[in-house]
Amino acid sequence: MNADISRGEWLRTSEATVQLGLSRTSLSKHRANGYLKRGRHWITTGPYNTSPMLWNVEAVRETMSRWAPPKQ
Repeated sequence: MNADISRGEWLRTSEATVQLGLSRTSLSKHRANGYLKRGRHWITTGPYNTSPMLWNVEAVRETMSRWAPPKQ
């Protein structure tokens, strides 16, 4: 999969959590659940499972803006 890393600002996880107001755990859960997609919302900086991730904050915000509020 080819990521278009020229689009948007890509930040390390620690920086992205501050910009998005989310915890590291929340980002991981959204990624694991498939809401955030590799190449669009996040990429790894290396080939290993433990390689650091970069997050496209703009793309994550756009996706989050379409999520429905919880039903009461």
